[in-house]
Amino acid sequence: MKYGIGAVNSLLIDDPTAMRDICQAAEGLGFDFLTLIDHVLLAYPAADGTPRAHYPAQTPYHDILVALGFLGGVTSRIALRSAVVILPQRGPAVVAKQAAAVDSLSGGRLELGLGIGWHREEYDALEVPFTERGRRMDEGIELMKLLWTRDRVDFQGDFYTVDGMGMEPKPVTKPHPPLWFGGTTRPVFRRVVEHAEGWLSRPVQTVEQIGAAWGEIRRLAAASGRDADTLRLHVSVGLGPEESTDQIIANVRRMVSVGATDVSFFTSYMPGIHSAADHIAQLQRAMSEVVPAVRSA
Repeated sequence: MKYGIGAVNSLLIDDPTAMRDICQAAEGLGFDFLTLIDHVLLAYPAADGTPRAHYPAQTPYHDILVALGFLGGVTSRIALRSAVVILPQRGPAVVAKQAAAVDSLSGGRLELGLGIGWHREEYDALEVPFTERGRRMDEGIELMKLLWTRDRVDFQGDFYTVDGMGMEPKPVTKPHPPLWFGGTTRPVFRRVVEHAEGWLSRPVQTVEQIGAAWGEIRRLAAASGRDADTLRLHVSVGLGPEESTDQIIANVRRMVSVGATDVSFFTSYMPGIHSAADHIAQLQRAMSEVVPAVRSA
């Protein structure tokens, strides 16, 4: 089992140094990874009040790739996991370059989680057709792998073209940083089996939904000839002062029972969290009370 902390670039507190302090505290407490989430823009409700996004437009998100680089510079051991970069909204060559920089400058600690997103209005504002996002994802993955592993790249796709060009420096992780994929559809599960270290389940999914999806991913792996036991399952568990330690332990154990290998504790978005000290206090509780109880079961 690996344990991490989630959404560290969206802490919902008015403290510009909090992300650094919380992530350094997490590293000192022995957490294995940090996760970051991604939105460039969020839509306000329509004129009639109908919501156009799952989250309020005022929700703060430090840019995921900039924040990954920053956190690589203020930590020394902990893995840096994006959960997820919405790849089709960005040029894959730019993401490949930024990912290589984060990986190299952090000493090989990047774990690049990718997804296609759900927010049509965000796609519209970024001038990327929403209906093309799946095909752009597949083509973008192919191009990034070439840029990470070949000196010269000649690539002609439906969306991206690279004519006799190269990208340096390469990532220090060979052949490239581990990939993860988030999402809940069969094409996502196929990408996990074909390309990835593991699957990033969504925090809004129930244990039963996660278990069913994980079973489908494992079946796809077996059908393709991949050893399903080489895949990892990332889940999220809320960690806030209004939840008892016994309940959090039970929540983690339920996730483990359906195959979870990586547990990300979310203190962001939890009631009763108002400061960096509040976040850190919950992380201390996780490592002193929750994780030992799960390990001893």
